[in-house]
Amino acid sequence: MMPPHLRGGGFHVPPEAVLPTLTACGVEVIDSTLLRARCPAEDLHTTPTGPGHCVIFPNDGTPRIFCHHTSCAAHVDAVNRRLWSCSRRLVRSSTMAAHVARQRSAQQAHQHERQALQQRAARMLPTVLEKFHWPLDAIEADSPTPIILPVTQHHRYILDLFDDKDVVWTGQRLNQTGLPWHDVRFRTVNHWLGRMRCPGAFICPSTFVPGIYSRATHNVVTRKFLVVESDKLGRDEVGAVFRMLQKQFGLHLRAVVDTGGRSLHAWFNMPPAALLEGLEATLLGLDCDPAMFRPAQPCRLPGVVREKTGRCQELLYLDLAPVPSSAAGAMLHAFSQLV
Repeated sequence: MMPPHLRGGGFHVPPEAVLPTLTACGVEVIDSTLLRARCPAEDLHTTPTGPGHCVIFPNDGTPRIFCHHTSCAAHVDAVNRRLWSCSRRLVRSSTMAAHVARQRSAQQAHQHERQALQQRAARMLPTVLEKFHWPLDAIEADSPTPIILPVTQHHRYILDLFDDKDVVWTGQRLNQTGLPWHDVRFRTVNHWLGRMRCPGAFICPSTFVPGIYSRATHNVVTRKFLVVESDKLGRDEVGAVFRMLQKQFGLHLRAVVDTGGRSLHAWFNMPPAALLEGLEATLLGLDCDPAMFRPAQPCRLPGVVREKTGRCQELLYLDLAPVPSSAAGAMLHAFSQLV
């Protein structure tokens, strides 16, 4: 059992480690009340050893022994050096352990919150599908900006959402990145608009550093748009999620793209950073693809025929109007009400 006076008594060493530290350094505690010890070099004493001649006390927060005899001074000093060194290591390790424990606890609490939000969203899905029902034909009919260009030119509408000097990646294949000759896939919007044909089947909704050739996260300059899609919800169902984000959260819906496959891609102005993590958990619960939250994740660009299906990737909905300046605050308020 640990002596009562060693339980914390001014020591920086963790209380449960004080007595083992003393023992490991050759100090035998013989009186826990007065913190007396047996001198580790008692056999060197030249005069009789009396009670209380060797005592334990905290010195700068670490255990230290003091003996009234001088003949053992060198040995006692060596023991005190060992006590100091051992105590410092224990303090560092206990501090690190406490830091790691706090981090782990915070991570677990954070993960629990994400899971709770995802589960709540999953329970809400039937209500969302009913309350915000927005089928494919209604999406097309509700487009604020008329889509008058032929399908082969629909890529121009998406490029118009960017600024002229933004460096944007496009590719006919997803693997057109990472090698020096792929620098031709990273060009300004003006460059891509100067070409008559659609530059590729894919585009990234983020902008990149000029002069690079890799579609890597560390090369992203700005995440301009958040693209939302679902491989689980049908083409007449997923519009309800788009509508909820637009009407309930106040996200600015800029475009909806028919991928020429099973899914639709909705382009939203990038919401505030404070919303992103909670929004990702919510959309995961609503059967949407979390991969779209990666900064350099590509998506389908309208204006070409999708090879596997033979169907056109085309634009269904377009909003070129500027976003209201108060929208960010409204989004945060709406999201806080939901979660």
